[in-house]
Amino acid sequence: MDRRMESIIPKVSIIVLTYNQESTIRRTLDSILMQKCDFKFEIVIGDDASNDNTPKICMEYYHKYPDIIKFIHNDHNKGVVRNYYDCIIACRGEYVADCAGDDYWVTDTKLQKQYDILKNEPLVSIVHTNWMYENVISKELTPQDKAFDKTEYQQPRINGRILLKAYLQRKAPVLVHSCTYMFRKSCLLERYRKDQTFFVSTEWTCEDVSAICALLASGDAAFIPEVTMHYSIGGKTLSSAENYSKTFDFYYGAILHNHYIATALNINQSELKNYYTTSLHYILMQAIHSFDKKRRNKCIKLISSYKFPIKLKTRLAIILTCNSLLWHIFNTLNNRI
Repeated sequence: MDRRMESIIPKVSIIVLTYNQESTIRRTLDSILMQKCDFKFEIVIGDDASNDNTPKICMEYYHKYPDIIKFIHNDHNKGVVRNYYDCIIACRGEYVADCAGDDYWVTDTKLQKQYDILKNEPLVSIVHTNWMYENVISKELTPQDKAFDKTEYQQPRINGRILLKAYLQRKAPVLVHSCTYMFRKSCLLERYRKDQTFFVSTEWTCEDVSAICALLASGDAAFIPEVTMHYSIGGKTLSSAENYSKTFDFYYGAILHNHYIATALNINQSELKNYYTTSLHYILMQAIHSFDKKRRNKCIKLISSYKFPIKLKTRLAIILTCNSLLWHIFNTLNNRI
């Protein structure tokens, strides 16, 4: 490649997904633009047909930083999964990072530290960091998932397959947060070319799970203990549950997604038993609590079709909701507990 071209093409691309985030997108973009790097980077914004002032703000930043920002303004809502991977494909950098439009980075050396690891350690495919929750209402900061001991998995370097299995088993709610990671784009594209369904399907409800799993399957993971990102909670987010039906649909898709990934990456499904039994009971109860017969039956069909293991209490809940009277009694008793 011509050296002049090398100086123009960014080494790192940062994707920023936005949807109706006019109150936070400036903070996100400013936290990226403040990065101190000895390499060129670009920001690829994918706005998923926002109907507030988010596109206007993004366009303002594009005009101010035309050599850094690429703004993709979708004229129809693609959904978070399709939008995410379309943005990754649009990235020109050898390495890719991510920061959601309602989150932000809190250190100006994040990109440089991650870049140095990936550049100097070819066996590492993904570098992630520590992070904290930030309540959007109270502004209170809390450590990430402090009830779970992640010491075993948050090592400076760890074999990706070890972390992959723990990730699919949900050893903790968040073992790798995508808004803290940087990865080798080539590692992700290698699997994307072989199996696009692994990443993009109308059944998948979470955008970053496939990327994380593909990267962990392709190399080692590096962890930086420094807090580099604040993750917004307490408000409306892309994956937040507003009611029983939305919660059911989100986690139903997550179960299907988990099964597909494990099969594709040769992870024995029996090793994920605890995840399946816990998640299936959870979504069944969402349907039962809302008297949603259609979703209850959908859950039962899922269990039967995939021969998923279930807990005794799940089996009893299915039996006790076979008729309307028992269903009402079951819900009444549960509400009193």
